[in-house]
This record gives sequence, C-alpha cells and structure tokens, in this order.
Amino acid sequence: MKQSLLTAGGDEKGSKNGGVHIRKVADRSIKWPLKHHEKCAYGARFSLDEQYIVTCGSNNKVNVYHIRHNLDIAQPTGFEYLGADVPTRTVRCIAIHKQYLAIGGLGETKIGEKMEPTGEIRIMDLSKNEPAKSAVRINFGAGELTSIAFDHEGKFLAAVSDNEVGAWQLNWLSGNHQLFTRKKEDKKPTALCFDPKSSAVFLATEETPVSKIDFEPSDPNTSYTMSAFPPARLESIGGQSFAKALALSPDGSRLAAACNDGCVRIFDAMDGSFLLALRQSSKPLTAIAFSHDGRSLATGCVDGKVRIWETVD
Repeated sequence: MKQSLLTAGGDEKGSKNGGVHIRKVADRSIKWPLKHHEKCAYGARFSLDEQYIVTCGSNNKVNVYHIRHNLDIAQPTGFEYLGADVPTRTVRCIAIHKQYLAIGGLGETKIGEKMEPTGEIRIMDLSKNEPAKSAVRINFGAGELTSIAFDHEGKFLAAVSDNEVGAWQLNWLSGNHQLFTRKKEDKKPTALCFDPKSSAVFLATEETPVSKIDFEPSDPNTSYTMSAFPPARLESIGGQSFAKALALSPDGSRLAAACNDGCVRIFDAMDGSFLLALRQSSKPLTAIAFSHDGRSLATGCVDGKVRIWETVD
C-alpha cells in the first residue's frame, strides 16, 4: 500500500456518514471509497501482509476486503467485500494478523435464567468460506471491549474492558486460546499497542502513566513474567491529559501517544523518557499510526481531520 492512507470517519449522531476511504498520501485525495458504516466508522486496518482491509462501525458490522491486486494499479473490483453481521450486541474494535481477525465489543452470556452483558472477543480465520460461523468466542469482563491488538508474530492477543486488561496465548491449530494474565487497573484503560519487536504491550489509562507489560517466558511452555515500564507521565497542557491511542514506530524505538488535549506526545520506548510534543488541535485526538517505513505519523481527530507528520530519526 505504498503512499496510501486508510481513513475512517463519521459521528455517533449521524450528522456525517461513516465513510472509509483509501487516500493518496501526497495530496490526500480519495483513491478508492469503501462501503460506509452508516453513522460512524470506529476503525480501519490494513493487515501487515497487505492482503486484507477490515473496518468496523456503529452499525455493528465488520466489513472485510480481500485485496486481489496491487492498489496502485487495481480497479475498485480489486476488493472482495466479505462483510456480514457479527453476532454481538456491539462491535467497537478490531485487530488483524495475516488472515486472522479479532473483533471486540459487547456480547451476552446466559447466567442462570437471564442473558447478561459481557465483554466479548470473536476470532475468525478469513481464509475459510464462512469465517463468522467458525469463529472462536472469548468472554472477558463485564463491559464493552474498547481496544484489542495482536502482537507482531500473532502469538499473543491483548484486550481491555472497563478497568481490566487481559492477554491470551494463541494456538491457531487447536483454537484453544489460553488467557494467561488478567490485571485490574485503578483507572479505565484507554489504549494499548504491542511492541513490534517483542511480546510487550504498552497500556494507557485515564489518569496514570503509560505502562509496559512484558510477556517474557521464564518457562516457554507455562509461565510469563511482567515487568514495569519506567514512568512516562503525559504532562498536561491546560488540564488533565491522557492518551486515547498509542502507536509504536516499526523499529520499536518511539512510542507515540494521541491525547485528549489535541497533542501528540512522543516517548523513548526503551526508557520512557519524554522526547517532544506536537500540538495538533484543540479537540481530542482519537487515532494514531506510523507508516510501515516509520517515516510518517498520521493522526485522527474528533474535528474530522487526518493530519500527517514527517518523522525525523
């Protein structure tokens, strides 16, 4: 997807439709429009192998596109629409690793005679004929999942729900994905991302520093240890600030935090030291991503604008 940017928009009130577009980085013009999500599109992702695009939105649908041609020469028919209703109450977040798709939201579980809401993850293999029907379901927490991520190698999956963080060791052959750590947070988690060079996850909450959790096996078959990340508090600008989205540079050296005060804060991912702040808007930022080569940083904002920065080594 050289020189291409995937954007998602809209709002909950429906004053803007939930459009998803592939744009040219050079001039921000629309390259291909994708199927809309009625009021609001919550997220859009390329798979790292560039075989799939997945999107989710407020209509509680997940749209999947199989890219059959190089985007630079493809016609719109280069996308195969595989979208379908997902049997959950809500769909809030998505993650993709190769052909494996994870969907996070709010589902239902029968407790006694009643159906009670529960955080829900569904993991499916997009290479199958009817992936939704063979999806593996995982319940986690009592509230809606707000963020979900695979590690770079597809060995782990992490998710946040209310004030809980969970991580699973994945077994693609058996489909038996084992929860191996579950951690309560004092404040509501707001964002997470995996280090692309390891199995460590970075976590942000509403009032605490960004933390780093390492899943390093002391025994490769059974146990994992967790280590603390040196404090990297997000200094406020005109009030309490916290990260709403996180991204790691491809080389794992820089952690970028998109914050509720409209700033991007950059940290050294190795020791947590603060590097610089980029003032982008007076409105909260909601999304952030590095390009695959690490040379560009893109942010999404509630003002409907996508901003792109050129990074410097």
